[in-house]
Amino acid sequence: MLSRTWHASTFPFVMTDTSASFSGVHLQRIDVPTESTVTVRLRHYETSIRLDAVDSGSSVQIVSLDIENSTEWCRGAVRHVLFTPRASVALQFPNSEISMTFASHLSRVCGTERSQSAFDRRTEDISAKQYFQFYGYLSQQQNMMLDFTRTSTYQRAFLQNAVDFKDKIVIDVGAGSGILSFFALQAGAKKVYAIEGSSVAEYCELLVKHNRVEDKIKVIYGKVEEVQGVRIAAYERSL
Repeated sequence: MLSRTWHASTFPFVMTDTSASFSGVHLQRIDVPTESTVTVRLRHYETSIRLDAVDSGSSVQIVSLDIENSTEWCRGAVRHVLFTPRASVALQFPNSEISMTFASHLSRVCGTERSQSAFDRRTEDISAKQYFQFYGYLSQQQNMMLDFTRTSTYQRAFLQNAVDFKDKIVIDVGAGSGILSFFALQAGAKKVYAIEGSSVAEYCELLVKHNRVEDKIKVIYGKVEEVQGVRIAAYERSL
């Protein structure tokens, strides 16, 4: 089991067309009980990425991974989990923006850039960016939750139909702050996967943590069209 004590830190990074370097990353080995603060170096090749993690204090290499199209990879708001034959690791980033930068590199070989999702095929890139930026604002989430009629109607609908939620696994698509995920728990859901494509997923994860329901609600950062069953299964194995 992984420890849940993640360490945020200053996170400078440098990037070129063929490589990137991220410092101050908290790394945990899943296969062996070790934790380190590392510098992660990525180097792009034609069909793969080499990931080297070097201890920030001693400069000793902790792990080296070859990331390919078949690599199992999943992410939360700021956490990435990679499963490879050589090693399995969890990487924690201090904020969602840097997490997305890292994800953009990995997606070149094991994500959506190699095979467009249904969302990407039907949505212009600029429209998608504006959409997720809008819903990433906390003020927008606050406005929706302060609409008492709207929010209370959702809650009443969940609780009055509790038979449909009892002991069920629920997927909350476009979870936002996670309010509907919490209502699903109140109605008796066994587990909820809260899928959110904007940066507000980071705050949703904080709400889940501070309400001590990490074992019930799993926040997955991404578009529902790009979240595959293997990512959910891999995410579960990392906890």
